[in-house]
Amino acid sequence: MKEKSWLTSGRMAVVFAPLLLLFVMSFVFQGNKSIAWPLLTIGGLYALLCMLVFMPMWSKATASPEESEEQLDALLKDVLKRPGLERCVELFTKFLSHENLVKNFKLILPSPTGEMRVISDQEVEQNIELEMSHLFEWLKDGPALVDLLELNKLETDGAQEGVELLKLFDSSTLMQIRQQNTLLGCMLIDSNTPKQKLFPYLHKFRSIASVGVANALLNEMSTAHSGAEELLDLAHLIQKSLMPNEDVTRGNQFEMRGLFRPADQCGGDMWAWRVIDENTLVLVIADATGHGAAPALLSAVAKGAFEAYVQQKGTKVDPSELLEWLNQAVYFVGRQKFMMTAMAATLNLKTGILKFANAAHNFPFIFTDGKVGNLIVRGDSLGSAPKISFAQKERTLVAGDRLLFVTDGISEAGATSGDEYGDRRFRNLLAKLKGTSAIKMPSLILDDLSGFLGQRVPGDDITVIGLSYGDVGQEMRLE
Repeated sequence: MKEKSWLTSGRMAVVFAPLLLLFVMSFVFQGNKSIAWPLLTIGGLYALLCMLVFMPMWSKATASPEESEEQLDALLKDVLKRPGLERCVELFTKFLSHENLVKNFKLILPSPTGEMRVISDQEVEQNIELEMSHLFEWLKDGPALVDLLELNKLETDGAQEGVELLKLFDSSTLMQIRQQNTLLGCMLIDSNTPKQKLFPYLHKFRSIASVGVANALLNEMSTAHSGAEELLDLAHLIQKSLMPNEDVTRGNQFEMRGLFRPADQCGGDMWAWRVIDENTLVLVIADATGHGAAPALLSAVAKGAFEAYVQQKGTKVDPSELLEWLNQAVYFVGRQKFMMTAMAATLNLKTGILKFANAAHNFPFIFTDGKVGNLIVRGDSLGSAPKISFAQKERTLVAGDRLLFVTDGISEAGATSGDEYGDRRFRNLLAKLKGTSAIKMPSLILDDLSGFLGQRVPGDDITVIGLSYGDVGQEMRLE
């Protein structure tokens, strides 16, 4: 909901009603200068007070939606430019204080030693001994935002630990800091702002805060003096949490299934999707260059940037703009040592209009009218420059059309052992599958690839996503 400016809100009455009353009274008593002049003087002083104090304060407290969006854009760029918890706290403090909705906050993160790291906007970081295991377990499936009044009504051990934590730090609201399926910590917020105004504001901020904290923690882990094997285990765990589950997803006018197979060495594949307002499906598939911990950590940051973009933009999601967001994240984190290819698309589930943009990624396949083609649009790799513009195309799908998104791990599988699967073999397989439903294609492709490789390892991550548009019943008759 758009917030009104002070001129169009009830605040205007607060300014002008007393002022009008004073001038009316001075007019009534104009024959009596001993009354009229003091009233005019008071009215003038009140008008001056409004101009110097109230109006600037209210204008600051009611930033337009466009200004708020620009502030969120700037915050995301800043937290990605300089990974570090202290820097994040500084940026969060500046952002939260801008509209005077939050008085102060504290970031609570579990420490490897079993203590709690408390990072405040007013104090240096400290480690304290707190038993919060029940709280963090409860938060895993709990609400993203909860205030003290709500927590007091709940009788679970986790909720009661939350009450104790809020009271300990004199705070009113508890906010999850979560990256996909991983709970990173929580933020304690002290505010007198009514919940109906505060929570929508915090929901927008939370997605950016999660990206910033995740990026800072990943930077700490990657620069810590831990063994390479330990870091690879961490990267495998992070990468696994990035991927949607492999179940078939059926929605209004679409069905989809994606499969991911990691290589022995950790790679950088990532894919994600969201349905917005039941009418728009947004999907992204990406592949970070190289193997090992770094590409997986880079994918985690890109996934966080995707989540933040979708939450902020809502129905205004745009494939080319999404890639621009991801490019900034990859550029600042990868520092041009690590890059990423990506493909982003939106599908209007009512009209069938598909919009898509590409950052040097494999072209998706489209199955329509008994033929197999590609959705071709070109662009540079993410992270190759600080600012990149991406071309965007669109196409109208009809019921029964199917799309297939892949990473290059399929065609390059087996290359390390001398004989790769190759593009020709892959296209020949797709020609045989042109009458198959999209949700069956991923498993059939992986089965054929497995038969080709035998005991050999693929050498790279493999991601395959099949998507059907239109009536599911009609699509099923293709099998």
